[in-house]
Amino acid sequence: SGMDNISSSGGATRRISEGEIRTFHKDGVVCLRGVLDQSWIEYMRKAVEVAMQFPGPHAEEYELNDDKTCSTTKGRFFGDIDIARRHRKFRRFAHESPTAAIA
Repeated sequence: SGMDNISSSGGATRRISEGEIRTFHKDGVVCLRGVLDQSWIEYMRKAVEVAMQFPGPHAEEYELNDDKTCSTTKGRFFGDIDIARRHRKFRRFAHESPTAAIA
């Protein structure tokens, strides 16, 4: 597909700020919005869809149950183990996207 032709040479779309680095050191986590090119986002969106259609033996999926939470918010969580071993697009993302350099 066209997404398989995504450029692996592209770096992050912006630099990580000193404030974001401080937040990471303080909290152990930081949300970095806008650091990946949109083509990588779409590439992984499709890869996640496939991974969820073909989960591994350790996959877990949860949906927010409105009856128990009295919430109007709907949510979903999907987790899987060793996903890059089974899905080449995850492996490619780990090795070719700018995420390793960002980390």
